[in-house]
Amino acid sequence: MNRENRQAYLNWFLLSLFYAYQYLLRVYPGTFTDNIRESFNFSAHEFATLGTYCTLIYSCMQIPFGILLDRVNIRRLILFSFGLCLTGQFLFTHTHSILCAQWGRILIGIGAAPAFMSTVKMVSDSFADKLCGIFIGITCTLGTIVVILG
Repeated sequence: MNRENRQAYLNWFLLSLFYAYQYLLRVYPGTFTDNIRESFNFSAHEFATLGTYCTLIYSCMQIPFGILLDRVNIRRLILFSFGLCLTGQFLFTHTHSILCAQWGRILIGIGAAPAFMSTVKMVSDSFADKLCGIFIGITCTLGTIVVILG
């Protein structure tokens, strides 16, 4: 295996890990509903906004990030996205304010948006067509397994 192939496999693996990480960030508040509501003293309505904002922003950012992905380097986009996810997670976990928690979830939604499409683009650019499906499938499976185990 030459250096380019190793780099492609490493890039795919790292992007898949980021996809699994952001997937976990997006869904975990739903699994810890009682703990989060008790810790932050959120009402049911306030708690519901956390998932709604994250999912709404995540969905709305798919098209702009898709356009951006065609124009910018994947590495820069993913580093920016990862930074947004980390910042959003920090805001969410280190506050007692609903507004700060909501902003944290919004940042997570923005940061999570390009994860899967970046992985798919990298796979389609780096591997033969006959291997793309398996790598994309493994990426989806990895994300789901991390959420189940997490």
